[in-house]
Amino acid sequence: MKYRVKEYWIVNPMLNSITIYALNKEEVYEQHAIKTEQGMITSKFLNGFHLELEHIFQ
Repeated sequence: MKYRVKEYWIVNPMLNSITIYALNKEEVYEQHAIKTEQGMITSKFLNGFHLELEHIFQ
């Protein structure tokens, strides 16, 4: 929060999951999305940016 990073992604290869945290209007991080194993996960701030988990965790 000190450097006001708008969004960060945590990739957990042991659980085949991705969790996204995003800075909200109160400048506090909140969980934006979480996906495990399959499906598409999208960025809150990068319009059009998404990842298919099947491609990441093959």
